[in-house]
Amino acid sequence: MTRDRMFIIIVVIGALLLFVGVFMFLDSDTRRQEKADALFDESELLFDQGDVFEAEKKLYKAVELNPEEPRYYKALGKVFEKEGDYVRAMESFEAAGQLDHEDIEAHLEAGKMAIRGGRLEKAVELFERAREANPSHIASLYQLGFQYTIQRDLDLAEGIYNQIIELSPNEPEAYKNLGFIYAEKDRFDDSEAMFRNALDLKPDYPEVYNDLGNLMIIMDRYQDARRMFEKALVLNPNYRDAERNLDWVNRVISKSTDTEPGRP
Repeated sequence: MTRDRMFIIIVVIGALLLFVGVFMFLDSDTRRQEKADALFDESELLFDQGDVFEAEKKLYKAVELNPEEPRYYKALGKVFEKEGDYVRAMESFEAAGQLDHEDIEAHLEAGKMAIRGGRLEKAVELFERAREANPSHIASLYQLGFQYTIQRDLDLAEGIYNQIIELSPNEPEAYKNLGFIYAEKDRFDDSEAMFRNALDLKPDYPEVYNDLGNLMIIMDRYQDARRMFEKALVLNPNYRDAERNLDWVNRVISKSTDTEPGRP
């Protein structure tokens, strides 16, 4: 056998060995993925059956086999939420969002779990990630607006709700929330205008009538306030807040009438 022929044989054998090695590696990787997916499917079935602890074990094994699959982390988030472990639920949903930045649901769920775990500043961060993924996603904007409102960042909240209205002008909730913000800023005329915009879009909105009534009390318009509370109760006879407000304003009006000059 000549030296050249021997060299060719060695090269061919080396190429075959390399091919077999690559094939075995890819085949092994495929099998790992298939096994991870099978574990995920089993966990989904267990979760639906209420066996959340077994579902958790299956998901951990799936993550070990394929730590880059966001679905597994989202499923873990649901498991931890069911178990009442909101911090780990938040972390799992956040991990899913980090693997898939465009997964708005993962960011939103992580934010909701942060709220339930008492981590409000973290919730804002996570909702901001959802907005970054899709700046026109209305649900993300509502979550942000609400968080900024309760954390007293009223300017940021105002901007968020105005953005919602620009994107979707027929959102009565956005006008209602803006009405509250303007009332907090002592912009009472603007507040009333927003509440009335909300009622133009949704005339059967008892909460807005109640909000208007409270605003009119601040503005010393007690008769108007009474009419607003009465309308709220027509729409929802079991509306206890409106019922208490109406009782209070009726007593104020009655007292005012009794003390009018020249009245016997």
